Amino acid sequence: MANESVRLGLIGAGRNTRDRHIPGFLNVEGVELAAVANRSRESGQRVAGGV
Repeated sequence: MANESVRLGLIGAGRNTRDRHIPGFLNVEGVELAAVANRSRESGQRVAGGV
């Protein structure tokens, strides 16, 4: 398990998530941001595209 990555999905992509959670998780070795769900598909894709 120590060599496996963790795939993370986020529900909600407001300012706090975009500014704090996403950058923080991306800095953790072995964590992959796999999905983002937001109020609309378009806004979720916008956030995911900025990662």
